[in-house]
Amino acid sequence: MSKHSMIKRLLAKAAATDSPAEAEALRVKAEELMIKHAISAAALAVAVESSNTPESIAVFKVKLTGDSIEEYAILCGAVVYGFGAADILRETTREGITMHFIGFPGDVMKAKLVGHALCQHAEFSMETAGLSTKAERRNFLLAYAHVIEERLRAREKRWGSIRSRASTDIALQRRSRAVREAVEAKYPGLGQRVGVPMDSTKRGHAQGTEAASSADIGDTRIGHDRLMLGLSGT
Repeated sequence: MSKHSMIKRLLAKAAATDSPAEAEALRVKAEELMIKHAISAAALAVAVESSNTPESIAVFKVKLTGDSIEEYAILCGAVVYGFGAADILRETTREGITMHFIGFPGDVMKAKLVGHALCQHAEFSMETAGLSTKAERRNFLLAYAHVIEERLRAREKRWGSIRSRASTDIALQRRSRAVREAVEAKYPGLGQRVGVPMDSTKRGHAQGTEAASSADIGDTRIGHDRLMLGLSGT
């Protein structure tokens, strides 16, 4: 079994289990393998794309727990949207937030991989910047999510404007359109996606904007550019 397959299997098990402790242990093991073998979230996403078999649009659930989960939910929603899927429902309980996504399995898996790396990057950046209060973390994460969504939107627009696109880019456009049509058919009252709210005057905003501007959003890299777990710039 290849290293990519081992990591994908660990992450798939983490997404499927109902045990937060088991899910975290599986993700940690996957991250250790990614670090050991210099495999980035972007590179793993490309491997997922190349191994995809014909799929059907489905609904997936992801549970978030811990600090700042409302802000992390906003970030996850932005990432999922950027990979051609959609955030359709968020259930909040004492234990955390359960997010419901709709999309093709391969696209949702790629969004999970990159989204998890971005959450790690955001947490690392907040710690480095010395942001510890609830307000500072909220301002940072909202700014971070806003910039990530803008970068993903810009990427989608850039791909759509290139006349001579690679076959994978054309396929992504078709898959995104299929998901949007499925959402409109199954959830007609959902409405348009609302952008990320934020206040640029508050402490944490500038640090969040700067960190997100250099974060790895899963673009395809060529040659020596091997980014580790979203901790390096584009």
